[in-house]
Amino acid sequence: KVKGPKEPELMTLRLDMADFYQVLCLACNVSDVLQLPPNFVETAFTAADRDGGGDVDFEEFAAWYSSFSFSEQLVLNPEGQAMRELARKLGRQVVDVERFKDAFQKFDIDGSGFIEYWEFERLLKMLWKLPEIPHERLQKLWRDADKDSNGQIDFE
Repeated sequence: KVKGPKEPELMTLRLDMADFYQVLCLACNVSDVLQLPPNFVETAFTAADRDGGGDVDFEEFAAWYSSFSFSEQLVLNPEGQAMRELARKLGRQVVDVERFKDAFQKFDIDGSGFIEYWEFERLLKMLWKLPEIPHERLQKLWRDADKDSNGQIDFE
């Protein structure tokens, strides 16, 4: 059993900015506040310090936590946050982007995080149910897909 302050003492505790950032790191499951988006960190403290006194008392913290407890930074891991950000960027539903990512990973046979030419060829043969694809056609499709001509296709 963890022993903590008694209830009356708890109500008098205050968190300065550094203490609040430590609590924020614990809540967001990160080891350093620098791992969090700066605008989130600043907004969180400003919202928690409702009276502008430069620290957060128990009541302020409770009010802040009840309103921020469903924010992406508190409930999602970095991968989930990145997926949501990509969905917003693409104007798609998160579930669609997750489904696309799963399909992408299925065809990323070597697990490099990219679709290389040989994986692309294999993907098209499987999807089109063809034993071979004419080389010129495959090359054109590859050039269209490899937008930056770096020899690989990333998920985005």
